[in-house]
Amino acid sequence: MGAMPLFSSAQRDWDQDKAVAFQEAELKFKWPPCGWKGWSADLRKRYAEFHAMSILKAQGVH
Repeated sequence: MGAMPLFSSAQRDWDQDKAVAFQEAELKFKWPPCGWKGWSADLRKRYAEFHAMSILKAQGVH
């Protein structure tokens, strides 16, 4: 119908939030990592992919 959304987009300043700690078996990491805003888009993607694959490996998913 072309109506405007009720809520504005959810843009956040991630530097103000505390890092969330993830733990899976021996694997521990935090998101967002320190200084991540200065990283290139490719490095951010690689970091996320690496930890996603590490979690799957720790869970035994091949």
